[in-house]
Amino acid sequence: MRLSRCTVVQLLTAVLVAFVALTGCGRGSDASIATGSAAASTSSGGATTEQGGVLAPTAPTTSLQPITVAQLPPQAVGTLKLIRSGGPFPYKQDGVVFQNRERILPKQANGYYHEYTVKKPGESDRGPWRLVTGDNGAVFWTSDHYASFQEVVQP
Repeated sequence: MRLSRCTVVQLLTAVLVAFVALTGCGRGSDASIATGSAAASTSSGGATTEQGGVLAPTAPTTSLQPITVAQLPPQAVGTLKLIRSGGPFPYKQDGVVFQNRERILPKQANGYYHEYTVKKPGESDRGPWRLVTGDNGAVFWTSDHYASFQEVVQP
């Protein structure tokens, strides 16, 4: 079976996110990204999905303005759930490397960030809404197609 480059990137991203979530790598003792475990999400203080997984870290990892999962549009929460479950994603561009050309997010190696489309009601194309994920489990929201970002948290 031959996998597309996008599929391989999505699979590797999912594996890396799971690894970071399970080991708490780089987050100290308060690792609070997707774990699939109700016990882990309860102890981290984050709200859970229907499957028991946490959608975002409980505390910001950057100095960007935070936004809670509850404050996101419902379409963004749905996309975040898709990201945490590994897809499938509605757009072929979902999961591709985000280059951070705007240099708003913290500087990281190429391949560290990945972007996902959030369908905005009334838009005939992909629209301006995006979620960008970092390899450390951080999630960033942009409602203006990368002109600004907020870091998504789940206190």
